[in-house]
Amino acid sequence: MESYIYLLIFSIIASFLSILKWRILEKLYFWILSFCIIGIVAFRHYTIGTDTIGYYYFFLNPLNGYSSYNISDIEIGYRLMNVLGRTISMDGDTFLSICAVISILPFIYIIWKESSNRLFSLFLFISLGTTTIFYILFFSMIRQC
Repeated sequence: MESYIYLLIFSIIASFLSILKWRILEKLYFWILSFCIIGIVAFRHYTIGTDTIGYYYFFLNPLNGYSSYNISDIEIGYRLMNVLGRTISMDGDTFLSICAVISILPFIYIIWKESSNRLFSLFLFISLGTTTIFYILFFSMIRQC
């Protein structure tokens, strides 16, 4: 929770600094803040999230990682993501990092391309209503990414 509060404070400061229209600093703060957003979700412990531990164990041992699921019941895209992740590394933390990048990077890309005030858009992504719920759900949504 502490890291989320620091992220929120940093995004508020960066949003106010974007008012000054220093383009170089604005881009730097945008990418630092984006990396922090992804990093908080990517480098969390595997017990954080409602069902993350099940997916974590499935990644480590795909033949019996789920106790109540048959391997054929799992979506082909999710199985493919597991296979590709296992070619990169056999570490479960790498799997969580891959899921975080796949989940959050499209939002960051859309903000980068479409927003006129990128830092404020990142602040809204972190802090506002439905978006906060959505951002917090990234801690639990593995197969939905």
